Amino acid sequence: MATTKIPAEFLANNTIVSLSIAENIISTRELAANGITSAQIASNAILTRHIDDNQITGDQIADNSVGTPQLAGIARGKIIVGDASGNPALLSLGSSGYVLKSDGSDIAWAEDADTAALTSEQVQDIAGAMFSSNTETGIAATYQDGDGTIDLVIGANVIVAGMIAQNSILTRHIDDNQVTADQIAASTITTTQIAANTIATGNVADNAIDGTKIASNSILTRHIDDDQITGAQLADNIDIVGTLDVTGALVADSTITASGTITTLSNLNSTSGNDLRLNAGSANRDVFVQVNGTTLLTAVGSTGQVRAAKSAMISQVALTSASTVSWDSAAAANAMLVPGANLTIGSPSNSVEGAVISIEIAMNGTPRTIAWHTVFEFAASTAPVATATANKTDIFTFRYNGSVWQEIGRVQNMAQT
Repeated sequence: MATTKIPAEFLANNTIVSLSIAENIISTRELAANGITSAQIASNAILTRHIDDNQITGDQIADNSVGTPQLAGIARGKIIVGDASGNPALLSLGSSGYVLKSDGSDIAWAEDADTAALTSEQVQDIAGAMFSSNTETGIAATYQDGDGTIDLVIGANVIVAGMIAQNSILTRHIDDNQVTADQIAASTITTTQIAANTIATGNVADNAIDGTKIASNSILTRHIDDDQITGAQLADNIDIVGTLDVTGALVADSTITASGTITTLSNLNSTSGNDLRLNAGSANRDVFVQVNGTTLLTAVGSTGQVRAAKSAMISQVALTSASTVSWDSAAAANAMLVPGANLTIGSPSNSVEGAVISIEIAMNGTPRTIAWHTVFEFAASTAPVATATANKTDIFTFRYNGSVWQEIGRVQNMAQT
């Protein structure tokens, strides 16, 4: 074939195959510019050995055509970066814990000082600042930098009803004497809310419970523990309907009024300086004093008389012998005297109109003379002469009329045994 080039139009499609071309026979000079198109190249006919070095540029590579299989092997951990010349380069593996940092032009592995591990103090300061700069409701949070702790303190009077869940406050949460009338809604306490024997004096503040806090007929005997009701818990002027059985002392500041029968009274006394009185409450009511069911004394309301069912006994009181004998008519209404010398019976003290007193003068082995104070009045205003016989006794009885002690009885010269 002459060296003249064969134009493409003289070649039929797919007429030149590799078997028709001797090896190394076609050179660049045999090919017209742009003479070979894709139509003249059989599928998979161009191999690596057909392409000269550096002949494929970016223009020849279609977009998204180069994948991982087309890349040569890269050592583990290396990164492809652009170098100062704009060419790809491999960035070697960095040290453990290093991060990629840019200086504005290139990137490199380096220690990141800004994200280094925080110290305990740094963590505490960060957490403390979160509390110190926050707004808390109902609790005060204070960061203690000295020991790295946070104090949480509930302030006084800051817990309101909206912070407490329903049915959250139990009996064990409430200290003694903390529930007063102000905390109890009217008519909310009934027998079902009170366990037996649970109300003690220490649980109830003085004057804390009034009628508005307790439903009608709600407090029963079983709700009140023994010995828990004292005077401080009782209102003034209580009207008791039924039987009042008191074991121990019943102390009243004023008047106790009973519409029924008071069956047992002992150790009656007045400690307030007032009179101690038993009052039947009606002019026609009697007052009885009974022992073991037997009436011993009756104050008759219709007549004002006192009727004794048994003989009265006044305890005998010994007077002290002296030149003038002292005699307390109230304390020694039944007196007895053994004269130790000649003496005078002095004017009785505590004399009360209508009182009756008596004195036994018992001579010992030596008879003595007895004189009387002028307050004693005898028949014909003449004082008696005491029996001047050893071991004999004289007895004199007097009644006080508000002025003098009048003799109303005398027996003399009686044997003592």
